[in-house]
Amino acid sequence: MTTPPIYAAGIAAFMTALRTRMADMPQSRDPAARRDRFEVYAERFDLPVPPGISIRDVFLAAPGREVALRLYRPAGPDATFATILYLHGGGFVTGSIASYHAVAANIAAWAGLQLALLHYRRAPENPHPAALDDVVLALDWLDAAGPGGAKRFALAGESAGATLAVSAAIAVRDRGGPPIAALGLLCPGPLGSETGPAWIATHGDDPVVNPGDIAAYIDAYLGATPRPCAEAFPLDGARLAGLPPTLLHLAEHDPLRPQGDALSAALRQAGVPVHDGLAKGMIHSLLRAAAMGGAARAEAELFARQLGELVRTGSMAALAAMRRDEAPSCRA
Repeated sequence: MTTPPIYAAGIAAFMTALRTRMADMPQSRDPAARRDRFEVYAERFDLPVPPGISIRDVFLAAPGREVALRLYRPAGPDATFATILYLHGGGFVTGSIASYHAVAANIAAWAGLQLALLHYRRAPENPHPAALDDVVLALDWLDAAGPGGAKRFALAGESAGATLAVSAAIAVRDRGGPPIAALGLLCPGPLGSETGPAWIATHGDDPVVNPGDIAAYIDAYLGATPRPCAEAFPLDGARLAGLPPTLLHLAEHDPLRPQGDALSAALRQAGVPVHDGLAKGMIHSLLRAAAMGGAARAEAELFARQLGELVRTGSMAALAAMRRDEAPSCRA
């Protein structure tokens, strides 16, 4: 008999609220319907925007299109010391600046650094390497004309955005810059094109991520690109040596956690400094659960504070000394 998962305080209530509040928008595999549902989901489970954040929109010129970037600058004397380029989640298919606006503002405030939130091109209409190309374009703009004259950069993201962050770090490493001071990866994945039982956990009950969705997202993102594809997925055999110090924050009951564990091992084997964080009792959707406060909010804030510290100091030892506000667990 399988032991029921033990969720952190507030997670069972979040999952119940999610099923109730989203009952009017059933799941769909249609990309447009998925995007509509995700925007409503984000609106119904969103953090308040913190006070004192300066916000500005810019549009980067690219062949035949513009790429949107929203800039967040918190108050504080060292906010312009570095810029975090943040890549939203959504399985490469959903998510936007609108749905991650409050998330980005809070991460900037918690980290104490300016942050740029990118609206990269989404699959399936724009399969790989479109999103990756947009990330590199944004990095180049930040390096040449970014706000505050910052020349120190971090790449960070959640879920599929974290996968893009790793891919972008590899791409700019291979071409010689701009240098990346740190990687911040929150509940990353999918990190490889394989979807077998060794890569997707079945424990827990995540109402947003399931194995069928993960496979569909991978198919949409790769399109006609042959597999494995190391340029798109770091666990498809990418060379990881020379990547920046990495903050890797996983959720205990995330179906994608095995891929995060594998990435940690691969980074360490390649000589990359890694700080592993495990959010006990958490699910993949902890950023949305943070809207209800409690343990999920403490995990999100810890991730952002640690990222800010890593970017400023480069010290893994300093991260180990930082602690979340502990909250009791409860059985589902």
